[in-house]
Amino acid sequence: MSNQIRIAKTIGKRILNQRASLRLSQDFLADHLGLTTETINDWETEKTVPFADQLIQLANVLHSDVLWLISGNDEYGEFTEPTSIITSNQLNSWSVDIGNCRIAISNAMDCMPHELSAMGTLTIVYEKLDELQETICKQADKI
Repeated sequence: MSNQIRIAKTIGKRILNQRASLRLSQDFLADHLGLTTETINDWETEKTVPFADQLIQLANVLHSDVLWLISGNDEYGEFTEPTSIITSNQLNSWSVDIGNCRIAISNAMDCMPHELSAMGTLTIVYEKLDELQETICKQADKI
């Protein structure tokens, strides 16, 4: 087996495993990298490898290290599997985004006649966003 094929297999598996551990879809990854889902699939099925500039973007989206994606080693030369560490700042940012969504839903509900069937759906979504925001805030406080 050539060295290029061996490298492709290790990168592809790491991309797939890290994407799956973060529960990201190939579509999400492709959108954030400005690529097609087919390209992501080609990487994960070991048909091709990312270019250097793509590796940098990929590492950012996957919350991993470029060196780890390439070699499976961290900056100290030790083989590691990255963890899905979410920082307090990320959680707080998500909480703010959810709060903004809740405000938009509340404003939309205020403008709607109460007899519309969509009102019930929006109320449920609003309540779920409230629960999610509370959970995220609690997790951020633990970090």
